Amino acid sequence: MGGREPDALWRILHRNRFEGALLCPWLYTREETEHHLALAERVDWIRGVVGVPGSPDHPRLVGIEARWPNIEAIHEATARSLVADVSCGMLSLANVAKFAADQPRARLTVLRLGGARYTPTPDPLWEDGMSQLAACPNVRLKINGLLNDAPPGDPTGWGPSSLGWRVEHYKPWITTALRLFGEGRALYGSDWPLCMDRGATWKESMACFTQSMGPRTEEYREAILGGTSMEWYRLSA
Repeated sequence: MGGREPDALWRILHRNRFEGALLCPWLYTREETEHHLALAERVDWIRGVVGVPGSPDHPRLVGIEARWPNIEAIHEATARSLVADVSCGMLSLANVAKFAADQPRARLTVLRLGGARYTPTPDPLWEDGMSQLAACPNVRLKINGLLNDAPPGDPTGWGPSSLGWRVEHYKPWITTALRLFGEGRALYGSDWPLCMDRGATWKESMACFTQSMGPRTEEYREAILGGTSMEWYRLSA
């Protein structure tokens, strides 16, 4: 598996004082979800699994990833008392916010910073959509895919740090999102091992986020790097 096996991730987490992880879809297949659930049965530090629609019932299944506009997948997650991880682009943010407002029982996590493009200044359409989502108490925001979504080796400094990236591309978007959602409603995802395909390590992905987030209290950092996920996905300690 080229350093992608569970033991490799645990060594990284343990070295950086993390106590567990949440596994999310990569291939987006039922077979992958079943593999993740079987893995979670054997590995204590895998605290939960986000699966695909139609995933089997399992104590470690904590969410369903719904690719907007797959509303049926969100309804499935809600009916099963699971979180719906919603993947969408910035053009759909307002529609997702309207859905969330109309479905207060649903718990939605918007992925990949709502399709942020990391241009020098945040897109007004994105910021408006983020504002509408932040107004919905049943929505959380996951900040993941930072280096994965950047074009590799971009000379302007988008890409993974091994190819050159600059925090200035990410910070305006991340600080805006954190300002809108406030403390306790945003969470970070490393996208490991996908970041390895872009030439970045787990630590480089983390550094991109923490440097873009800027100075925060210890309590704030603990929440966004794990505490919020534990509460929102109802993970066992």
